Amino acid sequence: MKKVTLIMLFFVVGLSLPAFASPVENPPLGKDKLLRNEIMNLVGKEVPFKINKNDEVLSRVSFLLNEANELIVISVLSDDPKIKSFLEGRLDNRKLKVKGIQRGKIYNVKFRFLPS
Repeated sequence: MKKVTLIMLFFVVGLSLPAFASPVENPPLGKDKLLRNEIMNLVGKEVPFKINKNDEVLSRVSFLLNEANELIVISVLSDDPKIKSFLEGRLDNRKLKVKGIQRGKIYNVKFRFLPS
């Protein structure tokens, strides 16, 4: 009888524990993905210069959004000065359509340019 009572107690406790658990809020991923897609559309698929065969150029852009929803480029990390100039020209002071993005927060987007 003690085993049955003990098993029932564990069963009841096990079922009631999830009722006391508090949900953890995860930040919505949709807005960040929309932001990245809009940035990729601003940059475009074509680059105005040639990338050598068997090379790939990596770069990272750090930016924030101001109160007017404009993208302000903070830095572009790249070994190629043409890429740096290209990304700054395409992105700096561009107005974005994405709503709900936190203003003043620094975002980073990585780019990889491959030969075409």
